[in-house]
Amino acid sequence: MTSTAQSLVPLAGAWKQTFHLATHGSTSYTKGLNLARNGAVAQIQTQHGTISAPVAAKKATHRATIHLPELTTDQWEKLTARLADDPRLTLWIELLTISHLVGQPAPRPDRDWLTGLTGRGDRRTLECALAHRVDSAVDTRYIGLEPHYQPERLAEHLTDSALATLDGRPAPCDGAEYQWQAGRYRWADVFHALKTTDSATGPHPGTEAWAARGLVLSAATTADQLTELRAHPDSWLFDDTVITGRDRCPSYLRALARLDRSPNAKKQFLNATRFLRLGTTWPLLVLRITDSSESSV
Repeated sequence: MTSTAQSLVPLAGAWKQTFHLATHGSTSYTKGLNLARNGAVAQIQTQHGTISAPVAAKKATHRATIHLPELTTDQWEKLTARLADDPRLTLWIELLTISHLVGQPAPRPDRDWLTGLTGRGDRRTLECALAHRVDSAVDTRYIGLEPHYQPERLAEHLTDSALATLDGRPAPCDGAEYQWQAGRYRWADVFHALKTTDSATGPHPGTEAWAARGLVLSAATTADQLTELRAHPDSWLFDDTVITGRDRCPSYLRALARLDRSPNAKKQFLNATRFLRLGTTWPLLVLRITDSSESSV
């Protein structure tokens, strides 16, 4: 983190509160907002400890300057860590990661929650918090992902995806990105294709494309290809930690426990993830969460 980035306003709300206290309730802040909305504020410049801009008012141009204390590295890191520790943010990034690994649609967080999230810090702080959560999600799965692809590429994609969702841009993830599938789900799309195609007269039409990806199925019919796939080492060799991570208690379970106190694991999950608008309950199957399992409380 550069000192220039650290000198920017960390929390607009804190600045507004300080301004009103210092000016004994002055209406200047509201007037300033109106000037900005009307295009009277020119290019904003930032330097260590100050933010300034030319402001056109009453047929004259003035330079408005705000003096700000610079955040120390320790203060900046604490601010970022506090935001990154939010259980809903953790749950979103964890399920975003897992959705890519198992070939399922990504979460679509509620817009109101996303708006609240953006209001908790400036853009730089939020980007750092997201990057921290993505790095944690990938790091705990790194060993399991490495045989399939470079995990850093996945981290970059997840960060781009999360920022797109945060900005209200079209979600780039629809569950069809097979290149991120891993572990027992490496060929999840192939398994689905074979399960939903009944061809007793020949192999599946996608056989050549699968071979180009590294999966060679030589059986003559789709039914036999499905049997062949089930016997393939990729279908049974990898353990669950490729998907869940290597932490003794996965971070998504800790987040669930902080968000809902239901003793029933399925009810806890459904209550805690309602804001993610998952659309389907695929995580219940992938993470083996059932009515009979105990919650992470």
